[in-house]
Parts: sequence; C-alpha cells; structure tokens
Amino acid sequence: MTLESFGWNPHFARAFAAQAEQGERAGRVVCFHGAECTLWTAEGEVHAPLAGTLRKEGAITPVTGDWVLIREGAPSIRGVLKRKTLLARADSFQGGKPQPLAANIDTLLIVTGLDGDFSVRRIERFLVLAASSGIDPVIVLSKADLLAPDELAAAIAEAREAAPGVPVIPWSAMDGRDAGVIAGCVMAGQTAAVAGSSGAGKSTLINRLLGEELLATAGVRESDSRGRHTTTRRELIALPQGWIVADLPGLRAVGLWSTGEAVSAVFGEVAEAARTCRYRDCTHTVEPGCALREAVESGELGAARLAGFGKLRRETESVQQAKQRWEKTIAKAIRARTKQGFDLKR
Repeated sequence: MTLESFGWNPHFARAFAAQAEQGERAGRVVCFHGAECTLWTAEGEVHAPLAGTLRKEGAITPVTGDWVLIREGAPSIRGVLKRKTLLARADSFQGGKPQPLAANIDTLLIVTGLDGDFSVRRIERFLVLAASSGIDPVIVLSKADLLAPDELAAAIAEAREAAPGVPVIPWSAMDGRDAGVIAGCVMAGQTAAVAGSSGAGKSTLINRLLGEELLATAGVRESDSRGRHTTTRRELIALPQGWIVADLPGLRAVGLWSTGEAVSAVFGEVAEAARTCRYRDCTHTVEPGCALREAVESGELGAARLAGFGKLRRETESVQQAKQRWEKTIAKAIRARTKQGFDLKR
C-alpha cells in the first residue's frame, strides 16, 4: 500500500515539506485507543501515542482522518499536518465549543432513513455543516423499500427542494438499490464521512460497500425509529472501490459551528431574495414589505424553508459570538504558557 491509497495528495505533500523535521515520516490517523492512535503509514499500520507538546492546552490535537508527523525510534505523534477540511459541530455539553468529528473529508454522505428518522430540517443542518467546511454533500435516503413508489418520489422531491444541486440517492439494504451510484459519488483516493442519526443505516451502507459484514448493525424502535449506537468510535475504513470512508457514531444533535455564509450557501434562493428586503437587518418575521414574507404569501417560497433559514441564521450568529469567546480563551492560555516558559528560562 502507498500513502496515495490512504488519501495522500499534493496538499499534504506540501504541508509535510513545510512542517516536517529530519527523520520524521507521515501517517494518517485511523482511530484512537485511549491515548494511543492507530496510523496508516507507507511501512504499514503502526500505533503511536501523542507527544507531550500535543497534550498541552491550546495545542492542535489530531482527530480521525488527520495526517500527522511521526517521530522515528519509539514512534510518537509530534504534530498535525495542515488540514484540507475539518468536519466539526458545536458541542452543547461543552458550552458550544467545537467538537471535531473528522479531518480531511472530501464528501459527506448524509444518511437519513425513510421512516420516522426522515427530517428535511436535519438534512439542512448537515448541509450547513458540510458547506462550512468546504465538503461536498450527498444525500442518501435509506430504507427506500419502506415506501410506495409515489411516497418515495415525494420524499426525493422534498429532499431535492432542500438541497438544490445536491445528489439525492434512494437506497435500500434489502435489494442494494443504487449502492453503485453512491460509490460513484466519491473518487478513488478521496475520503468520505458517513453521517446521520443512530439507526439510519450508516453501518449497513458501509457493509454493503465493503461487500462483507464488518460493522455491527442493530434495529430501531418501532415507536420512534430511533436506533442504538452500534458505532462507538470514529474510524477510517479502506473500501475496495479505492476510497476511504470515515464511520462516525450516530448524531442526534447537529450543533452548528458555522458562519452565516454557510447558511446562505445552503439556502441560496432564500439568501438571494433576502437582498431585496427594505431593511438591512430584516428578521423576515414581522417587518412590512419583507421580500421573503411576500415570496411565501405568493407561493414562490415555502414557509418551512423560510423558517429553516431564519432558525439556522440566528443559531450561527449566536455560534459566532461563542466562537469569539472560545478563541480569546485559547489565545489567553497560549500567552500564559509562553510567558511561563519565558520566566523559567530567566
């Protein structure tokens, strides 16, 4: 195996040339086992802990999918190569701080079941998550066998309305419908992440792409179509199609660590119409002459679409304020550590 088969490309080659010290080599983080990482390298799979410098507050610590610098001898991870993308959400349990999910992802496969799991609003949140990281989204509507043809066509149309220009692929584990189409959305040498709620069919999809039952799967509750977490850690898996897939645990909460630009990218037609509003700071709720409200009244824009845009825009504004506070805290910690080091030298 070569580094290219693990996703190595000119971006990481340039980063390695700029960041590496003599005697270091590159490896990709497959998964974590406590304080130790499993890595793919040109010499094979190795296990290495984080160096002490990466354990300090403010340090950029690796996540699944990262390319890292490995010290020779007793291998340890010395640093993280410049990332191409970072898939992250806001962690509601940590005051809205960013929670990295995976790094260097090219395509986000958004899997949603066509049962009680189906939610256009959740799909929109995943789309904003992808847009904020520069990741190409693909919507996979799993359990397509559960719906009659007319119901399936309606669900596909609803998903396409929420995601103009984004591939929407119905898929069924029962007959393998369109699994090849899904595989064709990712090029050889690229990395895709599979995201969705528990029980949506993520692990089953990966098993079908692998051609073997590598990952555990479980059913869902009939009452609400919720599933149990069968994936408990983030892990890279090499597929026979020549690309890498990042298996992520089910995400019931998709907190956004994004900008207003990402929301505008997902709601392109809404954002474009908003530019014609009479007020620059229009909330699109009660203002007279609001272009978006008039579009809803005329039937040109769906009310749910406008509501989704407003909710996510307000959330990202709040997140940006939290992000600024978090960045100030990190900068303060770095300054304190630098000053402490300077005092010790004196």
